[in-house]
Amino acid sequence: MLKRFIVRILGCALGIVLSAKYISGVDVEGSASSLFIGGLILAALISFVDPLLKIVTFPLRLLTLNLFSLVIDMAMVWITQAASPGLNIEGFTALFLATIIIYLTNAILWTILSPLLKS
Repeated sequence: MLKRFIVRILGCALGIVLSAKYISGVDVEGSASSLFIGGLILAALISFVDPLLKIVTFPLRLLTLNLFSLVIDMAMVWITQAASPGLNIEGFTALFLATIIIYLTNAILWTILSPLLKS
């Protein structure tokens, strides 16, 4: 369980770094500690709040063919940037693209590292 959470923190932090590098409206200020805090906040939200929201919004996600999950994921990234002192996301487009990059980075990292976590 702890290994999975650490992988999720690393994936979120790496996704934030990639978003800041490739998207013009995303800025990460400060040192690596502020990046770690942002990754920790986002990983905690994804691990604990996201499953509850996806259960509660199941009918809406069913009606929208699961596209409402993207809105939930964007809300998680928005809450993270509001709570993290060194992360600034300006505009809806930057938030949308940053969410996609962060979640793709998490998925790729999880695919690569999940066989190592099972042993």
